Amino acid sequence: MSSTIIGKLDSNPILKTSPAGNKTVVFTLIMNRVKGNQQWETSVECSAWGTLAEGIFTSLHKGDRAIVFGNFGSEVVLDGSANKEKLILYAEAVGPELRFQTAAVKHNRNLQKNTEVEIA
Repeated sequence: MSSTIIGKLDSNPILKTSPAGNKTVVFTLIMNRVKGNQQWETSVECSAWGTLAEGIFTSLHKGDRAIVFGNFGSEVVLDGSANKEKLILYAEAVGPELRFQTAAVKHNRNLQKNTEVEIA
């Protein structure tokens, strides 16, 4: 199911390169919701591949507000002696949220021309 979320990066994105040379980035968005005098904070782990991963790593930093569009999925991780499912938003498009910040668009010719998502 496709979803769009808006939040603030809680830390700098982490870029990794597989032995085959594929790039992947992981980052966490913190979303704040307010209703009356109550406030909730939710964190969502996001992941992206290829040229999108490189663009996120180069453009977004801790504290930046971002809009992420993608599909939710899950991964099984070992937590102590038990397996737990972790919810992840697999990003298909990411950009800065421009309500409280500005951005300058720069075309990066060094990034690959291929825009398809590579699943590692």
